[in-house]
Amino acid sequence: TRARNRLTTPATLTLPEIAASGLT
Repeated sequence: TRARNRLTTPATLTLPEIAASGLT
């Protein structure tokens, strides 16, 4: 759920976090 919110924001530094969220 947070991954979607982060997608709108600059995910340049949160790229690894989004990837981990998508894996789960």
